[in-house]
Amino acid sequence: MVQRELSTVTVVTATPTRPRSIDAAVQEAVAQSGARLLRTAVYPHRTAFLVDDADGPGLVRMVHDRIAALVSAHLGAA
Repeated sequence: MVQRELSTVTVVTATPTRPRSIDAAVQEAVAQSGARLLRTAVYPHRTAFLVDDADGPGLVRMVHDRIAALVSAHLGAA
């Protein structure tokens, strides 16, 4: 079966082990986005979410904003 109108949102990290804060921020963004996850794939350097096309842009924005806020807070604390 071929299913159309799907998007993949992928979070890529530089190291195979991500800080728990990144994973928590991503999971929180996914939960709050309301996106219907069709599939999640976890690899050493990335996590990918398969969602409906309509949910893709909002999920990308939320994940990006959450990770950017973490990085900003981390750099501000240094």
